[in-house]
Amino acid sequence: MISENEHTQGGSMAGIYGWNLYLIILIMFAFVLLWLFLSCVIPYRVWRWLNVLLSVISFILIIKFTVSGRVPGDLHDYRFAAEYTNEFYREMLMNVFLYFPLGLTLSAVVGPWAVLVGLLLSFSIETWQYFAGTGLAQGTDVICNTLGSVMGTLPCVRVVIIPCLRRLYEYLRTKHKQKNSEL
Repeated sequence: MISENEHTQGGSMAGIYGWNLYLIILIMFAFVLLWLFLSCVIPYRVWRWLNVLLSVISFILIIKFTVSGRVPGDLHDYRFAAEYTNEFYREMLMNVFLYFPLGLTLSAVVGPWAVLVGLLLSFSIETWQYFAGTGLAQGTDVICNTLGSVMGTLPCVRVVIIPCLRRLYEYLRTKHKQKNSEL
């Protein structure tokens, strides 16, 4: 649920929460397809730097939508989950959507550590919201944001990590065969 504080101070977030859920899912799917296609056609060195740039942009957007423009106030409140309303699940999905690009792009740079970065970033923002009094700090936000990072990391596991492990396996197997043939 978007609080009055979030409507007035983090105004850009209220507009995003109004997006159609099917459109959000379609955008996430299209983003993954584009990312997978580009990972096949762009040289690795360029691809890595492009993902660094996209990770920085994702980080900036997360800060813009969650921290920027909020004025410290008297709302020092923590709840595990917001009160159930018609928008409860929309808010949770939007939190997943917010961290999805960070998980996708950062995982191409640091691998599965992108999930930890997403978790720490989300926890830091919720902690800041609590102590600064800028919004309702929620445990479900941390969970959903981390889930977004996890979902973003999954395509990278298929495209980057598994092929790297295969190459490592082949390399070690070749070295092992060479060593055995020398004996």
